[in-house]
Amino acid sequence: MSFYKRALTRTAAILLIVIIVVIAAVGVGLYSYMTPPSSTISTSTSTSGAQMPLVVDLKGSPDTLDPLMAFSGEGEEINGNVFLAPLYYNNSATEFFPILARSWTVSPDGCTFTFNWRNDVYYSNGDPFNAYVVWFGVYRAIFTQVGLAYLAGLVFNSTGVTLSDVNSLNNSMNAPSSSLLSVMQNPNSAVTVLNSTATRFNLTHPCFASNFLGIMAAGYMFLFPDPFFIEQHGGVVADQAPSYFTIHGSDVGDGPYVVQTYIPDEYAVLVANPHYWAQNLTSSDPSYNYFTRPARIQKVILNFKTDEMTRALDIESNRAQIGIIQFPDVKNVLAGDSNLYVPNWGPSGTVEFIGLDSLKAPLDNVLVRRAIIDAINLTLIQQSVFNGYSMPVVGPALHGFFGYNESITPPPYNPGEARILLAEAGYPNGTGLRPLTFLLVSGSFLLNAAQIIAQELAQVGITVNIQIATEASQIAIAQSCCGNATGYPDLQTAGTTFYPDMFGTASIIDMQLMGWFFFDNATIDSLIAEYSYTYNQTLRAQLVSQVTLMVQQQAPVIWLSQDVDVPQTGNGVGPVVFNSCLVSDLVGNPYYWVFQGIPYTSVHWVCSPTSTTS
Repeated sequence: MSFYKRALTRTAAILLIVIIVVIAAVGVGLYSYMTPPSSTISTSTSTSGAQMPLVVDLKGSPDTLDPLMAFSGEGEEINGNVFLAPLYYNNSATEFFPILARSWTVSPDGCTFTFNWRNDVYYSNGDPFNAYVVWFGVYRAIFTQVGLAYLAGLVFNSTGVTLSDVNSLNNSMNAPSSSLLSVMQNPNSAVTVLNSTATRFNLTHPCFASNFLGIMAAGYMFLFPDPFFIEQHGGVVADQAPSYFTIHGSDVGDGPYVVQTYIPDEYAVLVANPHYWAQNLTSSDPSYNYFTRPARIQKVILNFKTDEMTRALDIESNRAQIGIIQFPDVKNVLAGDSNLYVPNWGPSGTVEFIGLDSLKAPLDNVLVRRAIIDAINLTLIQQSVFNGYSMPVVGPALHGFFGYNESITPPPYNPGEARILLAEAGYPNGTGLRPLTFLLVSGSFLLNAAQIIAQELAQVGITVNIQIATEASQIAIAQSCCGNATGYPDLQTAGTTFYPDMFGTASIIDMQLMGWFFFDNATIDSLIAEYSYTYNQTLRAQLVSQVTLMVQQQAPVIWLSQDVDVPQTGNGVGPVVFNSCLVSDLVGNPYYWVFQGIPYTSVHWVCSPTSTTS
């Protein structure tokens, strides 16, 4: 989510539930699972390269390595390799791989979920994962209330449990005392422990039942660090992020990797979990899949390098074997070294856009907003700025994900129509329009797009002044309230990685859900609410189309591009370039990798690069 990550105002954070909620076909009874045949899970490893470390250049440093609250793509990628969620997406938004969970059922009203957990999961330090850990993890989120931990406060309530109760789970067996067990077993609590391998989740009303499994698949409060590890490093503190994770990360996890070293703003080192619980799973086990597979590359060095030229030079010289390269530079980098390529990830969950501040004149006039969009040649921008790693899109849904309506197309480039709309709005040839401010983050590849847009808008009489700000400044501006505030930009570039349904993109159409621009529409909000509480997939698809058309008609956003071949860690920058001695098994299916970044268990050597940084 990078500098495109969401503003951390309380209102925005509370409502971030609809940013990550995802569609889940829910019915009474046990879910069925889709597990890939064992032949599709490659276990091959080059003998020459098996022990070589992998060096990766990321575009920035994680905001935190606490899986409960990491917003950045870098933080999510590291956490996704160290901790495992209860389940992950499989092939679609309605099918899931079981991971930590064995099975789950849902009540007829859709507000009570019962999960049965594996009894053979251990952390890398030997501490067991169990139902008590799940209870602890959810209540840690409820009491922490920082960042995405606000999600827990929306889905659950904390009645009947105290912070002292949570912190009393403090032993290496992750076993409660008799008094704490009675608290955990309260049938009216948000999470009820049924036994050591089963919990019941009691959602608030109206509940987000149709999206609950997707919330789990997204991770966050359902990535469960070891409670004993947390208690040894400061415990759970009300309304406060744990400093230990921010500074050190965790060398204790239940995933295929653990953090060996973490130096914020410099680098992190992941090493294969030496006591990985899933290393002996067979293809007959429902949890045997891409995400539980043991690491084939034993050491991954992640460098946090904000300078684009440095990343390009590193991968060209083989100082790194994976690097994030800006869109405008990709062709030159690939042309300069035949040993480099971009994996065919396919359409991503990342969208690049420009927000129009619809609360402030003259952009509070829909005719002016439509004129701006008609005056911009999006095809030119996609070809010249994104270098072909993009596709036209009409949000809020995205190509390849549930509900996208291919028959709804972007408005064509039509400067003549733009002039007509401006005249209808009372600004013939732009007369009377004040200059518009256009904010970009310093170093953004979208500066070229902004310059093209400024030139094209000038042709219809609209003057645009480009302003450059640091990432921190843009986030501070985004947190300011509101769009009509002094100094708030008229246009600003942004983008984010979404989850595979319309609610992954709901932030684009509601002023309270994202700070990059301001647009709120009661009708659209009601359609989103209807979508959230129905399991009827045909109706959901119809609602996606309705909202898409309404957003297009109201024109609060310029949809620049849906990125192609861009995992989440490349969000807002460009594709992830690989050395040809590396391959990934997870290509062409965004449901596999878009949420937590690249799972490094999917990457393996097929030959030995000419030189390797150790």
